[in-house]
Amino acid sequence: MNVENEGETIINLKVKPNSPKFRVYYKECLRVDLTSSPDKNKANRELVSGLRRFFSSEVRLISGHKSRSKIVLVKAEKHSVETLIKKLEHN
Repeated sequence: MNVENEGETIINLKVKPNSPKFRVYYKECLRVDLTSSPDKNKANRELVSGLRRFFSSEVRLISGHKSRSKIVLVKAEKHSVETLIKKLEHN
């Protein structure tokens, strides 16, 4: 996790499209299971909208539009983002 500007946090994560349900979890890194398929940008749209709900903040996909490894920018303080991710690590 890096801080881009004050109030913005960059996160590296991995996605798995075509999963049975949407899920955000931590296993060696932040991972997101997506129900959508990767065609026509459906999985990326689901990722951004799901992470918006998860972080209760604006989220933008920065890199990895055609990859399972993604980089997203979350418009939230790094401390807030880290707190949510740490909760996932302990589940």
